[in-house]
Amino acid sequence: MFFMRKPCVATAIQGKSLDEIAKKLGVTTGAVYVAKSRVMKRLIEKVQSVDQEEWELDAIRHED
Repeated sequence: MFFMRKPCVATAIQGKSLDEIAKKLGVTTGAVYVAKSRVMKRLIEKVQSVDQEEWELDAIRHED
């Protein structure tokens, strides 16, 4: 899991290129891209589930 987060943080937060990260980790640019994509997908899914939970809680609060 750490291997997957590191490329995502380095590219999204630190602004490093996929090539830079790949060279530093000793992997291909494609591997970095896939790792970043997987982390972003999980992050989006988590945010959507939290949004859905908040919407449902808000609906319950307003039923009364």
